[in-house]
Amino acid sequence: MNGYEDADELPTYRIISSEIKAFNPYRGWLPVSFEDIEMRKYLSTVPLNMSISEIEDFSNSKTV
Repeated sequence: MNGYEDADELPTYRIISSEIKAFNPYRGWLPVSFEDIEMRKYLSTVPLNMSISEIEDFSNSKTV
């Protein structure tokens, strides 16, 4: 319940992926493409090592 201090102990369900997008004022939100697959993976993977209460607060917030 207190989170994970060591990233190596983090279960896979605590690692989320996201799609990186950039805002174009004429076309709206567009996905960003990467030539380097490792860079895309690094930038789009988020380890959730914080406590459950912090994750709940984060999910209930309207801003990031």
